[in-house]
Amino acid sequence: MRRHPIPFSSRLALHAVALCLLASVPAHAADEGPRWVPPKSDKWDWIRLTSGEWLKGELKALRDREIAFDSDNLDDLDIDLDDVDRMYFNRLSYIRTEDGTDVQGTGVLRGDVLTFETVDGQTLEIARKDIVTIVPGGKREIDYWSFKANASYALQDGNTDQVDLSGMVGIYRDTATLRFQNEYRGIWGSQDNSTVTNNHRATTTLDVYLTSRFFLRVPSVEYYKDEFKNLAHRVSPGAGVGYELIRNSWVEFDLSVGSVYQFSETEDGETSHDFAGTFGSELNFDLPRGLELDNSYSLQLVATDLAKTSHHFESVLSLDVWGPLDLDLTFILDRIERPEKDGDDRPDSNDVSIMAGFSLEF
Repeated sequence: MRRHPIPFSSRLALHAVALCLLASVPAHAADEGPRWVPPKSDKWDWIRLTSGEWLKGELKALRDREIAFDSDNLDDLDIDLDDVDRMYFNRLSYIRTEDGTDVQGTGVLRGDVLTFETVDGQTLEIARKDIVTIVPGGKREIDYWSFKANASYALQDGNTDQVDLSGMVGIYRDTATLRFQNEYRGIWGSQDNSTVTNNHRATTTLDVYLTSRFFLRVPSVEYYKDEFKNLAHRVSPGAGVGYELIRNSWVEFDLSVGSVYQFSETEDGETSHDFAGTFGSELNFDLPRGLELDNSYSLQLVATDLAKTSHHFESVLSLDVWGPLDLDLTFILDRIERPEKDGDDRPDSNDVSIMAGFSLEF
């Protein structure tokens, strides 16, 4: 039987059709196999990385384009949102977006779109770039809380025998629109069997987010005492406002301003009442290889007596050791412009501490 050759123009048309069909198939479809969807359960969340790997566990929080995830087998992980292809969070969570949306429900992130099912039956489609925070919660109050504790130690031997100890405890509550922070740090030092350092600082702040970045800080309270600056007690309640200038997966930078009423008492029992303007900043870096560098600075500018103006600067370099355990190197500077005299002597204005220790965070 004689076969008739296909005309050249027809073969070109067939090739074009074949190329169009191939172009319509996703590049990864050939090696992805059948599309798999994680089972829906209120116990587990799922993440699919851009590499195609799946992680099973619990979403702890999504904030600043970084996901805190407790893997079923790999323990605690910090994952850049840009490295996530899909995310299924099946437990009730609060989400806050750039336009101020604050709702509770469950969702699925596929590509650049998050499909969110609210508890009242609405379906929202949210662009990935507009996600500010996702905080699991709604069933248990404990879901909103976290805890951190640090113990640090420094030893100097030789001509001078000196020991410095520092302890820090932090308790925090985070929701999509509220941030409640409580911290305490104490430093004690001994030189040649005599106490040379003994100060304590406790702070409480409540930040209410009015937009995705602007927050109202009310109230704020600080308690501080330093035996060797002749300061038995200083209590500073106040209020202020703040703004997150930078927020991404590797750097956070925010500023706050406000005012406080300041009550002080010296070791001799003398008291004073003052008013001060406050300024604060936090600059935190999430560095490669499990390193974090957190820096904070606070100023109380005492309008009624500038000599009482105080500064506090703290810098902590943390290295992930294992799970919730970190190795911390801490630098602290406390300064009072002109401390009250202790008898005939005026204490030094500056106190500097450099400590190394371990911290636990849950």
